[in-house]
Amino acid sequence: MSLLTDSGISIDLPHRWDGQIRGAGRGFTSHSATTVAPLDATPTAGSVLHASSFALPAERGDYGSGAVEVMGGSDILICLLEHEPAAAATALFRREGLPRVGVADFSPESMQRAMPGMSGFQRFFQVAGRPFCLYVVVGHHVTRGPLVRSAHAVVQTISIVPKS
Repeated sequence: MSLLTDSGISIDLPHRWDGQIRGAGRGFTSHSATTVAPLDATPTAGSVLHASSFALPAERGDYGSGAVEVMGGSDILICLLEHEPAAAATALFRREGLPRVGVADFSPESMQRAMPGMSGFQRFFQVAGRPFCLYVVVGHHVTRGPLVRSAHAVVQTISIVPKS
């Protein structure tokens, strides 16, 4: 396991996983040799965490565009996106605490963009007044069970502390 931390967010990455955290208004803190990741045209307001069971491509969007295209059937991508602080007061982010990632929650319809065979999960929540979206993609919907269990184990290592 390898601990990656920045901007009050940390994750313990399994052996051979890749991961990066970009603090709001800054570049990525990386667990890999990849250090640059251009963002989507509409980036989130806060920090972004990407973790994957495969090598993250240098160019990818906040929700993993550019990464899902290179995923294999046994791969996992985890994206944690922080939204502007005022969003914590909205109904969308009313759920408190890091969500559980379950097999029944994954669906091809939950993908940001339809990708043949893949399945996604998306939840909005807040921790200590910090609003987030957790977006997880597994490489194959039919065999998602073991992939989702692995993704859940990694997501449960995420720690978020209040901003000062």
